[in-house]
Amino acid sequence: MSRARKRALAVAALAFACFAPLTLVASACLDVTPVVLPPKDAAFAGDGSCTACLELPAAQHGCDDQLSACRQDPGCAPVLTCIQTLDCFDRPSIDEKLTCGAPCIQEAGITAVDDPRVVALLNVVKCGQRQCGVACNLGDGGLGFDAL
Repeated sequence: MSRARKRALAVAALAFACFAPLTLVASACLDVTPVVLPPKDAAFAGDGSCTACLELPAAQHGCDDQLSACRQDPGCAPVLTCIQTLDCFDRPSIDEKLTCGAPCIQEAGITAVDDPRVVALLNVVKCGQRQCGVACNLGDGGLGFDAL
């Protein structure tokens, strides 16, 4: 074996001898257990508590006044009835609430955000965000309906 090859093998063996224990020590310190974070709305029960909260009187931190205003409006009442029949308020996320209510909006022929029926429905949602944020899972979604 040539002298250069012997030297290369010696260096490789030395490197292995030095770094192998370090690798074992370093890997012993690493915890590769996956960290699982619960979804943002994991505490949301989806048990009808949103609707129950919304239907409380305003004096009890509910939104019955806004629901009543919508129920008395001949344009808003059928949309609200559809949304409540499908339990859209009790869906776990804002995306699911919106997806659930979309057929009701479409069936009512609502095509613009400034439609008075949308304004009445948004008043219910804004109240829900203020009064029933936890029960309706609307508390910290970063979605401010007051700007609408």
